[in-house]
Amino acid sequence: MRKAKMTRIIILAAFSFTLLYTFACHYHTTVTGHFGKSGFLTNLLTRNGTDNKSQTNSEIIELGYTNELREGSHDESELKINAKEINPEKLTETNRVNIIENTSDQSQPSKMTSINETTPVPATQTTFPEENHGAARCQYNLEWTDVHTEPVRGDNHIIFLETRCVLNDSRTINQSGLIIHQRGACAVESAAKMNPNTKIYLIYTCSINGRLEDSPEYVKQMLSYSNVRLWKLDISDYVKDTPMENWDFTGKVKSSKWPLFHSSDILRYLTLWKYGGTYLDQDFVILKSLDALGRNYVGAQSPGYIASGALDFAMDTPGRTVAHLCLRDILRNFQGQSWAQNGPAVITRVLELICGTKTINEMTRKECLGFAVYPQNVFYTIPYQSWALLFDESRTSDTMKKVEGSYGVHVWNKMNSEKNIDVGSKSAYSLLAEKHCPRVYWNCGPTF
Repeated sequence: MRKAKMTRIIILAAFSFTLLYTFACHYHTTVTGHFGKSGFLTNLLTRNGTDNKSQTNSEIIELGYTNELREGSHDESELKINAKEINPEKLTETNRVNIIENTSDQSQPSKMTSINETTPVPATQTTFPEENHGAARCQYNLEWTDVHTEPVRGDNHIIFLETRCVLNDSRTINQSGLIIHQRGACAVESAAKMNPNTKIYLIYTCSINGRLEDSPEYVKQMLSYSNVRLWKLDISDYVKDTPMENWDFTGKVKSSKWPLFHSSDILRYLTLWKYGGTYLDQDFVILKSLDALGRNYVGAQSPGYIASGALDFAMDTPGRTVAHLCLRDILRNFQGQSWAQNGPAVITRVLELICGTKTINEMTRKECLGFAVYPQNVFYTIPYQSWALLFDESRTSDTMKKVEGSYGVHVWNKMNSEKNIDVGSKSAYSLLAEKHCPRVYWNCGPTF
């Protein structure tokens, strides 16, 4: 074990130069999935007063290991990943991530990263005029120039993706204003409400038909938060100057068994590569400020599963490395006939590689080069198998106790999309929405 650790550190140190080069260079993909070098490094050196046109041929790792996914019902939102066993002692310079580990003693594995609950982070709640039943409404002035803003690369923002029109923008021609489901709007509001000092972006794909003011009332109430922003995604422009520029996104996704879900899987990783920050699924209710979680993390759905519904990639070394490797993995391993292959499987494979372990409980910041895997209670206290608890009024008390320490509750919309909630009812989901996304909840009509 000691020898393996020393070997690992030596290899990582040897590749530190490659890391610096990788983040200075800009990569393009070819039809074969390989990366070509651009002139970005030359431009960077010129700006720094150096005219050095020499380049290295080093590349970040080759993800050349076999992935074996256990296929199951596509109703399961996350599937267990059974990747081929990787022996950390046999990893070479061509398949070990190029990042230096800043720890002095890794002889003993540590427990999964946890949050210090003894120092709770106060969440400043945005107030609005009235909070009585059906009257939670805020005055707003929807100026397009105020809300339509591209995310700033490197900012500590939170991003949601609405991808229903990524392949066909004409599907909402008879709908007015901005299109987002009530529960998606709830997720955006809850993030904005509990993180008032953080910009919340909704990156959308369906063109706005008419005026923004023509949107449903619950959408306008979502936009009444001063920290909510919008940005339109056009896939042909979105992939430019990224590793996916020459990859056939539209063709691959259209051939998928689940095109909408797989487009979302791909775009969350691409978005974090472009902008950094936090990505959240639209079926979350955020309960606390996310500041205490720090940067560079993902959440475990269970002791044996990593989920991809909440991801944070900073623009520093660990975050950039993981973002780059996730895109590289998609380019090499995309499978349209597998539910989990292009979402949770991607981050799982990458973390197994950089952490040198397949055991999620050992995937700590110390072992994973600055990246953390948070335990289930942070985002996924209610597992997908138990999604009905959120709708069962007879179990409300127990369910609310389960989630009270969580930072967010994932409500598994794919499992319950046909199950409506009467506004004002007492299910756990209804109570969570009433408290954490009140403007949307009380303005969405009789059902939520």
